[in-house]
Amino acid sequence: MKIISAVIAIRVTFIAVFFLGTVVYGFDPDDLVTFQGGKNCPTCNLSGANLTGMYLYGVDLNGANLNEVQLSNGVDLRRSNLSGAKLIGVKLIGANLVSANLRGANLVGAKLSGADLSGADLRETILVSADLKGATLKGAKMEGADLSGSDLSYATWVDGSECKAASVGKCIR
Repeated sequence: MKIISAVIAIRVTFIAVFFLGTVVYGFDPDDLVTFQGGKNCPTCNLSGANLTGMYLYGVDLNGANLNEVQLSNGVDLRRSNLSGAKLIGVKLIGANLVSANLRGANLVGAKLSGADLSGADLRETILVSADLKGATLKGAKMEGADLSGSDLSYATWVDGSECKAASVGKCIR
């Protein structure tokens, strides 16, 4: 009986690792090659890919899956099209997202402390529980953005004013 239980446990573990690991964390290698070749890859699955050190200015990743993608601190994503992209849990600390299109993107739990989002399109963007401490949002389009639980302490708001400490979910001036 113990042998049967052990065999079943091994099979369940194998199935969980093989199928769930591939679906949840795996990026599509062909998508990565396409992206590296031309920097444009709308709707690509790059989830969990290591993009540190890559030149990303003006990339088109509209609708791409970028969950848990690895990026360099201070990454330059100016004028990039990330509309509708999935960026759950992504670390964009000190990132340059000036004039980036993030409309409708999902940035739940993203780390954007110190990021520059000046003039960015954040309409209908999901920023639930995002870390926006010290971020610059001056001139950003924010209509319909969900900031529930987001930390906006010391962020520069759309109108150029500074949010006070403990600004959670909204900018307290």
